[in-house]
Amino acid sequence: GAGGTDEVWVAPAQEVYEYLVTRAAIGVSLLAAKPDDSTAVLPAPNITPTPTPLPTLHTRTFYPVADTTISSEQWYDNFGDDHTLRVRTKRDLPSVKAAPIRFDLSSIPTYATVITAELRLYSLGQSNTAWLCLDLYRLNRPWDERQATWDRATADTLWAVPGANGVPHDREGTLATVRCWVQSVDRWYTMNGKTLAQYWVNNPDKNAGVLVKPSGGSSVEYQFASREGEPDKRPQLVVSYALPDNAPTPATPTATPEYAWPLKMRVLSTTSTEGFAYNVRARGGYAFIANGPLGNMRVVDARIPTSPVLLPKAPNTTAGGIAHSVFLLGNLALTGERTGGMRIYDITNPDSAAFVTRFITSGSAKGVAAYGNTAYIADEYSGLQIVNITNPRSPTLIKTFNMSNFFTEAVDTDGSYAYVAARQGLFVINVRNPYSPRYEGSIPLPGYPYAVQKVGNLAYVACGGSGEIPSKEGGLQIVDVSTPNALRVVGSYRPSTPVLGVRVAGNRAYLAAYDGGIVVLDVTDPASPVLLGEADTPGQAWGIDVEDDLAYVADGPAGLTLVDVGPVPTETPTATPTATDTPTATPTETPTATPTLTPTPAPTATDTPTATPTPTATPTVTPRPPYRLILPLIWRGAESPARSQAKAQSLPEPAGAQALYGSEADRFGVGVNPVYGRITDYDVARLHIGWYSDWSYSVNPPHPANLDYVHVVSVHHDKYPPDWNRLAQAIAANPGALWIIGNEPEGVWQGNRTPAEYALIYGTLYRFIKARDHTAQVAIGGVIEPTPLRLQWLDQVMAQYQALYGQKMPVDVWNIHVQILREKGPWPGCPDCWGAGVPVGLTGVTQGRLYEIEDNADPAIFRQLVREFRQWMNARGERNKPLIISEYGVLMPSDYLAPTVEEGNLLVKRFMTETFDYLRTAVDTSIGYPADGNRLVQRWLWYSLNDAPFNFNGGLFAHDNPAQMSTFGQHLAEYTAPLQAPFADLAVRAVTLTPNVLRSSALTLTARAEIVNLGTQATGPFVVAFYEGNPQSGGVLKAQVPVAGVAARYDAAPVSVEASWTTGPCAAGQVRGIYVVVDSANAVAESNEANNTGMRAVTAHAPFVRYLPMALRRY
Repeated sequence: GAGGTDEVWVAPAQEVYEYLVTRAAIGVSLLAAKPDDSTAVLPAPNITPTPTPLPTLHTRTFYPVADTTISSEQWYDNFGDDHTLRVRTKRDLPSVKAAPIRFDLSSIPTYATVITAELRLYSLGQSNTAWLCLDLYRLNRPWDERQATWDRATADTLWAVPGANGVPHDREGTLATVRCWVQSVDRWYTMNGKTLAQYWVNNPDKNAGVLVKPSGGSSVEYQFASREGEPDKRPQLVVSYALPDNAPTPATPTATPEYAWPLKMRVLSTTSTEGFAYNVRARGGYAFIANGPLGNMRVVDARIPTSPVLLPKAPNTTAGGIAHSVFLLGNLALTGERTGGMRIYDITNPDSAAFVTRFITSGSAKGVAAYGNTAYIADEYSGLQIVNITNPRSPTLIKTFNMSNFFTEAVDTDGSYAYVAARQGLFVINVRNPYSPRYEGSIPLPGYPYAVQKVGNLAYVACGGSGEIPSKEGGLQIVDVSTPNALRVVGSYRPSTPVLGVRVAGNRAYLAAYDGGIVVLDVTDPASPVLLGEADTPGQAWGIDVEDDLAYVADGPAGLTLVDVGPVPTETPTATPTATDTPTATPTETPTATPTLTPTPAPTATDTPTATPTPTATPTVTPRPPYRLILPLIWRGAESPARSQAKAQSLPEPAGAQALYGSEADRFGVGVNPVYGRITDYDVARLHIGWYSDWSYSVNPPHPANLDYVHVVSVHHDKYPPDWNRLAQAIAANPGALWIIGNEPEGVWQGNRTPAEYALIYGTLYRFIKARDHTAQVAIGGVIEPTPLRLQWLDQVMAQYQALYGQKMPVDVWNIHVQILREKGPWPGCPDCWGAGVPVGLTGVTQGRLYEIEDNADPAIFRQLVREFRQWMNARGERNKPLIISEYGVLMPSDYLAPTVEEGNLLVKRFMTETFDYLRTAVDTSIGYPADGNRLVQRWLWYSLNDAPFNFNGGLFAHDNPAQMSTFGQHLAEYTAPLQAPFADLAVRAVTLTPNVLRSSALTLTARAEIVNLGTQATGPFVVAFYEGNPQSGGVLKAQVPVAGVAARYDAAPVSVEASWTTGPCAAGQVRGIYVVVDSANAVAESNEANNTGMRAVTAHAPFVRYLPMALRRY
């Protein structure tokens, strides 16, 4: 996946690469390279492998130990100290500037297997807009960063051929990986470095680095950040590797147990924070990280500890210092920045933390803590600063307590006292009156106090030294602070490496021990801490926090490392191994094939197989065999497709994931362009989907392959108002249907409506539809893309509706489009006003998000837009509503996205796969739809079924040949095929009563119910039960009527069931509920039992009708 960056990997011209693409989290493996213009899917061997547990992956980020530029134009100059790496081509000449880079991978065991390795370079500038390719060649000759030039590798050694072009003495003659196409700046470019990394791991003594050598036919220079540049833009080599089960271990007199400690102490993952992680605080599975240079706080979604996600950087309005500390206070995060003051963030929604303001201090803000409305800053040279943050947007200084001679490093507080770690020891300051703080006491401590946490009557002080003066002398010091003017050390622990961070939870102390990783102590008796466990981390452990037996480690240059610190199981599990449990036995066979990239049906919460096993049988998962694709390019983005796929598949299946749909395939839909044909012209059964739209409405829409049809009422000036009689007929003929009000109503080319106009039209149509079918569901028209600009338009619509009708706008189903397009103009003569334009009716707005053409197929942007809209819904109290995407796809022609149509087609298919994966698995317990297992999106529609490529891209069938499925159609069909499963879903569509009023005397009451099957499979026989009163709370059974069965949806008319009985007298005004329960004996296996009950309530003498809300369509 793109991972929030815009990067392109492109294969050399006229070369085709064959890849084995699998579902396992082991990357995409290059099998062969051969001249071939075929893009057909090759048949896969019929292999049914026995699944084996995947090895534990270790992921580490390496930065260069040497890099420089060599230039034929300045052949005698060395550029080892430059902040940039430069590559340059000239027309009709070979490269004239290249960049040697070396990473040291000697810390990875030589017997490790590299799973993925990504070489990442950040582009800073270009001499013109021409493109070039980056070629990687493994270097064989050692070179010196401070001495290498175009002619020389070192001061004493010449290159065999200038420019490190001697083969094989200087470098290898073949590319180490596929070329990387570069055409823009201010973005990351990623290349597959797996082959290089594996060689360097296996042969550390032969690691001379890599030569980044440009190629291309233009004259252009590109500059990339070097290791001397900004820390968060330095070159990176991100390596994921696995160790064999029989990895060498030191000889011991007895067998090595699975766990060496009473705690698991397992490193689960390491995530680059694109900076330097100094400190961390955790809350609700999110990590908030003081990320060093540039004053940035970064947030990592670590709710899936094995697959954390670095979230986008919060926009900062001012430059910052070096973020050293972080503290969480309610919905605020405070960071202390050396030379930068205190920065405040709003973390109400951790997925999109927002910068609030920055408070400048007079010293150097190293540590920060807060209590109530007051923040306390350990300001190094100036002492302790006390700040009023009642208004977080405008903090004000209350008082500075002068400690300028003591170099304060960290602070904690309980509201009465501030506990300050300073170079000379621990200080206690009375802050009960923050306007008049006073010194209470202090105690000298060994080493250099660097972090402090006050728990009960004790202060735990990490005395490992500052960044400038690391010290192993102090370790952890435990101080009794119950009497502030008589402090005393009651215990200590000194590991072999400096202790820079400490967090205490329960009776355990967790230490960040610099290059020794983390240390866990039992401090039940603070006078005698007991070692519970140690775990080395890939970087340097500077800070630590703990939540739910998970240690969050600020791991310096490596970023965030997560460590499982839970207790070791008391007995070896015998169940199927999980990601964190080592199996007790190794399978006898290792499969030669791994599961295919084509998704299989989503697992249930307990990961049971699709087929229900018998009570005595052991469930067995049979993976599908792999398939091979001929790929003439590699993928765009910071992550390999297999890594992104594995991450998506690792998301937990939401609880009740099948509550709304009996088949995952039922969530998929297509849009039909009626210009080129009707839905019945195409064999849509081959697509294995569940619904469609043709941007119109119909009295009698066709339902091939049992597809649901979604009605759209246009709001454009040419089509509104509609034919009211025909609309009324369509509503009456399609009870319970979904009606979308308008198509892209804010877009000048579609709805072309201002917020006020749309609010009035929506209200008119909503009332018209509901008056004729109370079971109908009404959806808002999908905006082109849910960008901030269009959310502003929607906010105005809701405000206008409130003003017009005096109530909140009623929306049964929220709906968006996700067409990633530029928001600018349009106005005459604008050269780059292509795309969506700006919403109609927003005064003074000329542009929004300026997406580029290549962004049209960016899965990362797609994910961002979906999440942002769900967050918007949640903020407006609309979380408990379903969300559909009634149109999305890749509109840009394939050859706009890549140099050739074939390469562009593969980008489109990659976009399809990654967005399908995301839509199927994206879950959030704070903003998702609770009725659907907290999924973010309930249904989605691909554009299009049949549009012409000269109009818009992505058609699944040829526009001029309905029998011909396109490459995109084949891709979708291959994806959805394993997801399709026939299912039944009975529901009560309507209940009517005769008479519809009760009397003071007994009478015969006849109840009639319409029963429908919303599933794709006919049912067998079942019973319908009629009750007076709620059957769940004492209702009386009045009748039971057998039903032979109900056909699949749209295959036949609903079944009408009727029963009569004598109901007793009813006092005036008394209400009686008549309930109908379909399949009361549970004879039919259904995907959704929640819609099996219908109710109609009546009152005596005066008709009174109340309808029980029923989800007849589950959009």
